[in-house]
Amino acid sequence: MCDQEVAFTGGVGIAQEWTGDARTADEWRETHHRVRGPAVDGSRPSAVHRRRAAVTRTYWTVVERLFTVDEARAVLADAQRSIAAFIDLRAEFAELRWTLEHDPTAAVGGIAELKALEARLDTHLSPFRDRGVQVKGFAPLLLDFPATRDGQSVLLCWLEGEPELAWWHPTELGLMGRRRL
Repeated sequence: MCDQEVAFTGGVGIAQEWTGDARTADEWRETHHRVRGPAVDGSRPSAVHRRRAAVTRTYWTVVERLFTVDEARAVLADAQRSIAAFIDLRAEFAELRWTLEHDPTAAVGGIAELKALEARLDTHLSPFRDRGVQVKGFAPLLLDFPATRDGQSVLLCWLEGEPELAWWHPTELGLMGRRRL
């Protein structure tokens, strides 16, 4: 999984053995696929599901949760503290990254601290993903809540800085197709 829009599956062999067409025992073949579109949207399973799958050697099916406007607004209201903490951490992350790029010796903690901040940022976003919310933007934070409107697949859309969830767009149009609820 690369992001909430593109995923890759299969393998990528980079050793010499993988350069052939599997015509002989010395030539191997690998298949690698890029997947885009609705099959990828929101398909990042939670860490708990990944661990459970690894232990039991089973596979999971991603079921897209559909939100009502009230449910999406409730998730946002419950997450305000976490969103504020995410925004503060993101600023620390940006500052440290800039410092490391411009004067690596000045940054206390260096790359290790940057990686730790990145992990902490993800801990604030994981609960959204685990609940079926699609995290589409990092700076600014952009959250999409899968829903239906008049029988059409849509996303209820919230952008950092907006006081409440007040927008929606058809799934295939993205941010540029936003309309008021």
